[in-house]
Amino acid sequence: ARLLLVGSGPNEAALKELAGRESVEQAVEFTGRQPFEMVPSYISASDVCLVPHIASGHTNTTIPHKIFQCMAMGKPVVVSSAKPLERIVKETGAGLVYSSGDAEALAEAVIRIYRDNELATKLGEAGKKAVGQKYNWEAEAEKLVSLYQDLQKTIK
Repeated sequence: ARLLLVGSGPNEAALKELAGRESVEQAVEFTGRQPFEMVPSYISASDVCLVPHIASGHTNTTIPHKIFQCMAMGKPVVVSSAKPLERIVKETGAGLVYSSGDAEALAEAVIRIYRDNELATKLGEAGKKAVGQKYNWEAEAEKLVSLYQDLQKTIK
């Protein structure tokens, strides 16, 4: 197994140091910041996609677009218990949820999916279906238009 970390951020140096200290640097690849056009190729090359956000005021009120990118490509996701991530994954059956900040639980979830091809396929298909039916710009546009129509009726 290899861990592919796409992007960069304030914790990158610490993560590289940790990989070296744990003697796993040969199993961890840091790509640095990548052009958006490259994102699908990284997702496609992955067996499991991670959204390991630490639950906080920010992550409990925002949804990272990457979860939908992974789901749209039929990849199972492992997400933290940050409220919107947990809600989406439990609602759709697109992956597994672990308790935010629990590294052992994160590892167990990844290993479970990695070792169980049938489960990985089932979760990936559920995510792809959810994006096709609900979590897409067309569906969101319909909701927005409906909201505007309702507002217009109350103004008249």
